[in-house]
Amino acid sequence: MSLSGKVVLVTGASRGIGKGVALQLRRVVLIVYITAAGPGCQQHTADEVQRRGGQYIHVLCDPNRHEKNYAVFQQIVKEQGRLDILVSNAYSGAPELYGNHYICAVKAARIMTQQKTGLIINVSSSGGGGYLFTPVYGIGKAACDPLN
Repeated sequence: MSLSGKVVLVTGASRGIGKGVALQLRRVVLIVYITAAGPGCQQHTADEVQRRGGQYIHVLCDPNRHEKNYAVFQQIVKEQGRLDILVSNAYSGAPELYGNHYICAVKAARIMTQQKTGLIINVSSSGGGGYLFTPVYGIGKAACDPLN
């Protein structure tokens, strides 16, 4: 499958895995939308994507406020007419956030079902299969795993 010309949303792209995914995707896709809760970190990622030659659109998004998540998907469809790939990576340690993977998957699936194409990737960790960091972290990752 060629990624050339695709429209991608990467959540939690201010650092770590999300940032790395956004930076690598900018090489092959048409547009990378990135979200992050903090404007400073997000702008840093967006600037780095641009320096490396990619086209990006960054959207400030508090992942704990679900109406903001809805707005991101509406913006993408309004501006691009489609969403080809969702990389759902956002994590902040807040219990409310774990619903974010599900909500993003539902929103993306509705768009992709109408298009009859698309890919959803939920980033998890070994914390879903055993204790890592905190019980809340493990519960959230374990809840995310069946979405993959």
